[in-house]
Amino acid sequence: MILIDPSLNELLSSLKSDRLNFILIGEKSSISIADLIEHANQQNMQIAGGLFPGIIEDRNRYEDGVIIQFLENTLVHTHHQISESKELTYPKLDDSFRSAKMLVDGLTKGIGKFLQDTFAHFGDSIQFIGAGCGSLTLEQKPCLFTNDGFFEDAALIVFENNALNLGVRHGWKKIAGPFVVSKAEGNVIKELNWRPAFEVYKEVLLKEALSEITEDDFFNISKGYPFGISREGTEDIVRDPIASSNQELTCVGEVPEHSTLNILSGRHEDLIQGAKAAAIEASSNEIKSSFVVDCISRVLFQGEKFHRELNIIASEIARFNSEVQVEGVLSLGEISSYGNGYLEFFNKTIVVGTYH
Repeated sequence: MILIDPSLNELLSSLKSDRLNFILIGEKSSISIADLIEHANQQNMQIAGGLFPGIIEDRNRYEDGVIIQFLENTLVHTHHQISESKELTYPKLDDSFRSAKMLVDGLTKGIGKFLQDTFAHFGDSIQFIGAGCGSLTLEQKPCLFTNDGFFEDAALIVFENNALNLGVRHGWKKIAGPFVVSKAEGNVIKELNWRPAFEVYKEVLLKEALSEITEDDFFNISKGYPFGISREGTEDIVRDPIASSNQELTCVGEVPEHSTLNILSGRHEDLIQGAKAAAIEASSNEIKSSFVVDCISRVLFQGEKFHRELNIIASEIARFNSEVQVEGVLSLGEISSYGNGYLEFFNKTIVVGTYH
């Protein structure tokens, strides 16, 4: 269910005491998370969720809305300080758990290592769909919450017993590359082809895209020209360059040193067809509910045309079950165990999940 900029009392009155209240909040909502946690604990309401640049409901997006999903038969597990690469512990699951929703601080370091460790523990026994929480200001601050508190540099996993179908696409196309990441540290690309990364990126944009770019106007231009980490037989995994300083490029998500990158560009129609393909692949005649994770940078790139992306997703899901309401988030990074089951962190991508 969706609430548009509710008061705390409106939100609390909508919670259920016999379910997990999975709460997705647009960052411009007036809700105090500290007050929400305090009152939920007083009323013995189980809560878990996060803050996002926006939420999705049906064919609309909201910056101040709140979505509540009432989930049964769940197990919630939280990891803290994921940037510290410490040894992780996981709950022991029985065979009834088949899927999981995962929320992470989209602006923290160590997401790649965390996903590797999680996949190493569960293998393909659990299908994952997830999202990076945080603010469009790109300032890291608390963005995940449970009954135990409000956290940054953290991740939470909600294990469920529903079967999950996934579709993952982005629609961005290669315009230049490949380039070798000759020097990188976490989510910072320092060198491409043994030259300063910004210098190489700037040259390509001037030559291939006819776009001049400086470090001062970097984000306005770079949102249309992401990187793609090469993957054999499938779309590149997109990395979104969001800032530049000292000739280095900072991305959302880690970029492995010695990996191979392409520079990508997008046309609106290609992105729309990517969204359609993801929705078709995730859909089946047995859909009971949905969860869509769509990158906020797709909104920034497409502007007023973005509504077509939501329209086509809702239309494709409605072809299989017209009673299913599309719900989801606009994220800072997308997570999926799509394809071979390996957990990946994406940028500028759309992940469609349907439950049956």
